[in-house]
Amino acid sequence: PQIRRLIEVILLLLRRMT
Repeated sequence: PQIRRLIEVILLLLRRMT
């Protein structure tokens, strides 16, 4: 699966939110 890719995207989004 591509869970790692999903986590990367979430982390990026979280960084952008802060």
